[in-house]
Amino acid sequence: MREKIQKEIEKRIALMQSGYVFSAKDFADISTQDAANQALSRLDKEGRIRRIIRGFYYVAEYSELIGEYSAPRMDMVAEAMARKFNWSIAPSGNTALNMLGLSTQVPFTWSYVSDGPNREYD
Repeated sequence: MREKIQKEIEKRIALMQSGYVFSAKDFADISTQDAANQALSRLDKEGRIRRIIRGFYYVAEYSELIGEYSAPRMDMVAEAMARKFNWSIAPSGNTALNMLGLSTQVPFTWSYVSDGPNREYD
């Protein structure tokens, strides 16, 4: 059974575009959250996906230009967190200005308003 769940999760990840951020909750239709967490942890140890913070992973793309894997986009990380915790989010402050094209400066910190609790992540 474990191998079947692992294969199904691997198939779904193979269909994701590079940079896509996800958590075990995104595989709730395939398995339990604990089984998905273990499968994702194994894939991370194999180097097939990369862990961002506890419970969140992404499909990394190797950049020949800089000679390492690219970092995930912060907006995709925020969207994955919102999916996992069932929050509604919207960019605020300099993050919103940058996303709307009203500012070319990339924000040092990314900020969002949500209907969830006030939290900060590094």
